[in-house]
Amino acid sequence: RSVLWITFLTLFCAVLFATGCNLFGGGSSGNASLPGELSVINVENHDRTLALIKEAGGIKIEIPANAMSVNYSLSIKKIITDLDAASASLLKSDLTLANNLTLISPICLISITPDNPGLAASAIRANAIGDSLIFSQPASLTMPLNAHQLNWAKYNYFIASGDDSKTWSFEPLNPAESLTAVIKRILIITKYCCVVAQPKSNQPEADSLQVSASKPDFVPAVTQKFDENPLLSITLETSAALNYSQAGVNPPKLRLIAFTPFDFGPNLKSTQLLPPYYKEINLTTAEMTAQTGKIATFTLPLEINGIAYNESKHPATIFADASWLSASNILYTADLTRFGFAPLTRAFATAVSPMENATDTFVTNSVVFSFDKQMRANTLESAITIEPAIPFIASYSYTANSINRLTIIPDTTWEYNTQYTVTLATSALDIGGYPLFEPVQLTFTTIADLSQNPALVSPAPSVRNFARPFEPLIVSFPHPVNTGTVVKGTGLVLEKAGVEVQDYTLQWDGNKTMFFLYPDVKLDELSSYTISIYAQHVKYSTGENIAESLIATFTVCPFNHGFGTSANPFQVFTARELSYVGYPGYNDKHYTQAVDIDLADSQYNAAYDDGKGWIPRDFSGVYDGDNNKIQNLSINRPDTDDVGLFKTLTSADIKNVIIETAEVTGNSNVGALCGKAFDTDFFMCEVRLNSDITGTNNNVGGLIGKAYSGSLIENCTFYTSQITGKENVGGIAGYQTLDTTLTSCVSSNCFISGSVKNIGGIAGLTSESSNIAYSNSIDLIISGPQYVGGITGQLNTDSNLRGSHPYDLSVLGNNYTGIIAGAMSGGSIIYESATYDSSNAVGFGSYTGGIVGHMSDNSTVDKCASKGRITAIAHAGGISGYCEGDSYITESYFDGIVNDWEGYNGPVERINFGGIAGTVMNSYVLNSYASGTVIATETSNVGGLVGFTDYSSIQKCYSRTEIDFNDYGAALIGKMTNESALISCVALNTSISTAPANWGITTSNIESDGVFNCYALDSLPTTGEPLKDAPRKTDAEFKTTEFYTTASNWPTGGWDFVSIWQNETEGTTYPTLQNIPGLIW
Repeated sequence: RSVLWITFLTLFCAVLFATGCNLFGGGSSGNASLPGELSVINVENHDRTLALIKEAGGIKIEIPANAMSVNYSLSIKKIITDLDAASASLLKSDLTLANNLTLISPICLISITPDNPGLAASAIRANAIGDSLIFSQPASLTMPLNAHQLNWAKYNYFIASGDDSKTWSFEPLNPAESLTAVIKRILIITKYCCVVAQPKSNQPEADSLQVSASKPDFVPAVTQKFDENPLLSITLETSAALNYSQAGVNPPKLRLIAFTPFDFGPNLKSTQLLPPYYKEINLTTAEMTAQTGKIATFTLPLEINGIAYNESKHPATIFADASWLSASNILYTADLTRFGFAPLTRAFATAVSPMENATDTFVTNSVVFSFDKQMRANTLESAITIEPAIPFIASYSYTANSINRLTIIPDTTWEYNTQYTVTLATSALDIGGYPLFEPVQLTFTTIADLSQNPALVSPAPSVRNFARPFEPLIVSFPHPVNTGTVVKGTGLVLEKAGVEVQDYTLQWDGNKTMFFLYPDVKLDELSSYTISIYAQHVKYSTGENIAESLIATFTVCPFNHGFGTSANPFQVFTARELSYVGYPGYNDKHYTQAVDIDLADSQYNAAYDDGKGWIPRDFSGVYDGDNNKIQNLSINRPDTDDVGLFKTLTSADIKNVIIETAEVTGNSNVGALCGKAFDTDFFMCEVRLNSDITGTNNNVGGLIGKAYSGSLIENCTFYTSQITGKENVGGIAGYQTLDTTLTSCVSSNCFISGSVKNIGGIAGLTSESSNIAYSNSIDLIISGPQYVGGITGQLNTDSNLRGSHPYDLSVLGNNYTGIIAGAMSGGSIIYESATYDSSNAVGFGSYTGGIVGHMSDNSTVDKCASKGRITAIAHAGGISGYCEGDSYITESYFDGIVNDWEGYNGPVERINFGGIAGTVMNSYVLNSYASGTVIATETSNVGGLVGFTDYSSIQKCYSRTEIDFNDYGAALIGKMTNESALISCVALNTSISTAPANWGITTSNIESDGVFNCYALDSLPTTGEPLKDAPRKTDAEFKTTEFYTTASNWPTGGWDFVSIWQNETEGTTYPTLQNIPGLIW
């Protein structure tokens, strides 16, 4: 956290470069000479084999040789360059602190834009190096930070913001604050800002509490359930006296957090640690005015008695953290002692021979089980049952690090052509006296008649034709064998690729009807072997030769557990085993991940394959991560398509996979989980914790680069990470198309940026009958030149988006920017969705909306609520910035802020702002209302409902917005042209500016008589022009259902108060919509 501010500046300036615009209006203080708004860096007469270096305002700009194709437009605003004595005094006065202040800035906001719009300026990457910010590709910036080393132990830090009169306001920073939160705070500052450091007062270095947790004296029973409630003891101490009694200093809030592994955590309860398992404890001043030593102790009973846990996957561990504010208002955090309840590990048993469901077992063969722990021999026989019942003899053999098996033979022989089931119950005890973890059952069928030929039992061709590296090869015979005739190289030959293998040991069972071949070293994985028993050499104990030779070929499976089937999937324990999942012959099997796998600790780390890291492979099977983690996935293949943990998934099933701290770089089709997914299902997958997904080209997603052809992505998350690409960049999937569905997915606390178009919090581009349902973006910064959306960058061709509630977003784009979607077209629909006042859509050009930036070609927004903040230069609306092509906005409302860029003087014409839509062309707005604020003091064509209409119809809507504008503004529609119609609408605006020359109530300009039966609040000013005004009613009348349902008031019948509108409190409130989804934030 100590480099929070340097990192913030890096990321913030990178966003500014990507958007090519200066966020801050107004002048600057200081005397440094700065270039104008549109200074041109001319590269035409420069040697393009060399970098161009330009000095401006004390700032060094460097354009590398490989970016010399066009001129650049350069804009620099120096926010504040120095802090004079008066300002410093004012700062100290406002802070009511007597300590000296140190200026950490200046902060300079730089934008450099190529003259050729086709060249991506946002390919700039930022890094923090020492005390300077270094940018590269295609422009370079070096910005000194006054050589101040951030030190949270000695300084308090504040964001200071001021205006031309040097009136300052301050907000404290803290070391635990997320970068996203800091950036969003800075985005709303419109004048000067800097960061100041204030030396702490004479608080001791120990101005933090020491918080510790003692491990409960508790061990769970072996019954897989807790049988008591352990006590978690939290102690607060300090090494020096603390004084929280001084004026203006509040005692701290101590936040305690407890959490557990995934499949145990949902069951955790506590009287003080409530879901999501945290509690804020308000300490008193008396408690916190303490002498050196212990301050207080809290005992937290964890109510887990009787709760089951899965000891085979995770120990029942509980993690605890604490955070608190010190007396000097600094936030501290501490990791409390992690403590675990270590369940006793019990023995596992495995059936070795015959193979499960084998159909060629000899009647003289043994049944063999192996164990992973030494067993108590006297408990085994009673744990065995055989169906149908048959007398048997059981013997147990154990040698440390070698033999550990139970052998069961029939008292005489098994019956011919009979299916047997042998069960080993949990009453079998290990050497410590604890029961077997779970029962083991083996079913097999004996041969139909007397056979004189030996058979390969393991691996059994009838069941599986692969061996395992460490398991024995087992050959059975119908009669006892003269073991002296089974000689290496003659009677018995083991070969690999035609070369004999002799490094093995033979062991025979008691009947001499079965031998176990143990390789001295493990068999080579994925290799092919042949075992031969030759009839001319091998004899039975009677002296007869075996009837026919046995020659069997098998491969060696790289997995030590499972069969790769749905009933018995391969178990993945190691990074090496994970690497084999996509190998030919194994890329269509079933897998379950058994443990966490850290690739950094394996050969498959970042240095693998000459620094390219993990090798992605195709897969078409089933992979269940079982909520175990894959950590430190590293892929560096910037020139390779289809990059991720998997390369291309085809008709696969991926579930419960967790990827942490991934660094994945590819060309096109890049994601942490896979590059491409064809007809594949994903369920409960996560990518998290500082993962960085980068595509040097298109289709880049947090989990999936491109998902298509019926793929389903359900309950997946991407959080605390970042994604970078060119076109089609999304939090979950970069590009979803061809009937692909994303449902109940979340991206959270991330940075997502693209340099060309189609950038979204969930998906970059959603097309061709694809769907996004009930998926949310939370606490994101999403940026790109165009088609930028909080959920999807673009929704087109009969695609649908339903039930999304993005929260706490900053969506930054030039054109086509929306809090839910950047644009939509081709019959697509957004419905039953909502945005909130914590989110911003910032458009540095045209087409910016609270739901969608631009909608066309028979698109629909239905039953949506918009409460966010929209800032743009042209075509901005609370629901949609621009609505055209027979599109519809129905049963939706806006209650947020639409405002323009103050001080903008660029080439884009500042027109068309509205509470519902900025521009409506050949389209419809029906049964909707706006009740927020539309402030566009430098913009023309501004309306409480719509800024500008052309060949369009606005019906049964009302506006209760506050409106301010430059010219052509009205309570309902700013300007109407070409047979547009305003029908049955009501102006209830709280205020409207009458200073501009052209203003009105219904509209400020009308080219034909298109206003029918509209009304206005009697408190609004009158225009004196009938076509621009409307009949007046009182506020009380507008709050009655009768007014709206009386058919004679309207040309097309009354408003529908049965299925669309409602009056929640008759006579007190204005109408609202019935079918808007419930707000969840």
